[in-house]
Amino acid sequence: MRTRLIPIGNSKGIIIPSRMLEHCAFVEKVSLEIKNHTLVISNFKKSREGWKEAFEEAGARNDGLLMDSLNNGFDKQEWSW
Repeated sequence: MRTRLIPIGNSKGIIIPSRMLEHCAFVEKVSLEIKNHTLVISNFKKSREGWKEAFEEAGARNDGLLMDSLNNGFDKQEWSW
């Protein structure tokens, strides 16, 4: 699809057809970034979105990767309870 750039003050804008907006699930906010000289518009995500779920999933797997890698000689020999 082709569209024109529309002057908006010192900037320019585009009109995105409603079907495209619905298909991409864009609501109020979007993220803009440049990749290889191409403008990429994607759904806006809050910082650290999904981190809690990922942490809980990793803990539930109990694969030892979260805490075992933090052990050192002090933890094994010098620490007493």
